[in-house]
Amino acid sequence: MWALFGIVAVHEIARGSAPAWSFFATLVGVVASVATAVSALDTLEYVRVHQTLPALSPVDPLHVVTVGLTGLWLLVTNGILWRAPFPKQLVLLGFVAALDLFAGFVGALAGNTGLVAVAGLVAGAVAGPLYSLWLGVVLRRYSVPS
Repeated sequence: MWALFGIVAVHEIARGSAPAWSFFATLVGVVASVATAVSALDTLEYVRVHQTLPALSPVDPLHVVTVGLTGLWLLVTNGILWRAPFPKQLVLLGFVAALDLFAGFVGALAGNTGLVAVAGLVAGAVAGPLYSLWLGVVLRRYSVPS
């Protein structure tokens, strides 16, 4: 749910250059963030009851959609930020994270657990956290002192 703050902050900065795309990205990001939280709660409940992690299911819409929507948010947002005064390396890292999430999305739809595991490791352990931290530092520069 903390992602909502970043999603709205990016919208506030990017809406001047592409208002419609920025609004679309914000809607997608908010839905993806809430769906990810619900998905995590669903997984926690499963683990509490069954004492094991659930198997990956290509037909589970909640898990598949969270990955796809997060990738879409990253793609659209970084497309907007490419034209803004943001570090190009940050934007490229965002594109890498988006492509990685799309690879996981396609892997989940195809039932390819190996691709999903690799994509999840890259996006969840490297690209995603690094992108989020770096974006937070950059957004902090745009913050208005209170």
